[in-house]
Amino acid sequence: MKKETKWIKVLDDASVLQENRVMTVTANHTDICLSRFEGAVCALDNKCPHQGAAAFAASAYGKLTGLKIS
Repeated sequence: MKKETKWIKVLDDASVLQENRVMTVTANHTDICLSRFEGAVCALDNKCPHQGAAAFAASAYGKLTGLKIS
């Protein structure tokens, strides 16, 4: 049986996402990092796969350089 995809709106206006900057949002009790990279909107889990801690502080902005968030 095919799993149904459920979309959750987390941002009213994607234009607030700046190129190579990271913003955290919460969707269904899950913290997500949003960014605009090379013009495309990208999303990733805000959980470090190695330590389980937040990859990026909530309610903060950071810089995306390639695959590194700083």
